[in-house]
Order: sequence, then structure tokens, then C-alpha cells
Amino acid sequence: MSEAAVILISSGGGSGTFYDLAVVSKDGNTLTNIAVENIGDRIQIQDIKIENMTVVITATTHAPEDPICCPSQHSILYYRLNDNQLVHFRTEADK
Repeated sequence: MSEAAVILISSGGGSGTFYDLAVVSKDGNTLTNIAVENIGDRIQIQDIKIENMTVVITATTHAPEDPICCPSQHSILYYRLNDNQLVHFRTEADK
């Protein structure tokens, strides 16, 4: 069995574009969802990888003064699985 991290993008018809991080496991030809966590609205994902059991996402996110349309802050987001739940435990962001 192996795990993968994927980004799911959804829009409910309004102006939002919502990004979710999902971790799935693969056993043979079967994929099973383990956990899903919302990571933001209208962010820009540059990279996603798994390192040492940690999901690392490089993205442009919203700085405190940014309008919702226009994220400008380069960030690295860190997530870990804990009892089949994704836990965001650290963010590194440009100041």
C-alpha cells in the first residue's frame, strides 16, 4: 500500500475557487480516501510533495492586506497525518 497527496479544486458557482488537500492510499487498483483538508480560496499552487511523512505545498497565498482575488505571498505549507486527519502544523511565508 502507498499514499499520494492530491489537490482538489472546486467552485460552487460564485467567485470562490476552493483548494483542498487530499491524501489517498492505493492498494492494488483501489484508491481509498484517507483525509481531506481545505487549504484556501483562490490560492496558486506551485508544488506538492511528500517528504518524511509530511505533505509540503509551495503556493502563493494571501498576505493580510491582499484582496481575496489576488494572493501575493509566497508560502510553504506543512501538513501531517494524525489519526487519519490532516493537520496543518507550520507555514513559512515571505514577509
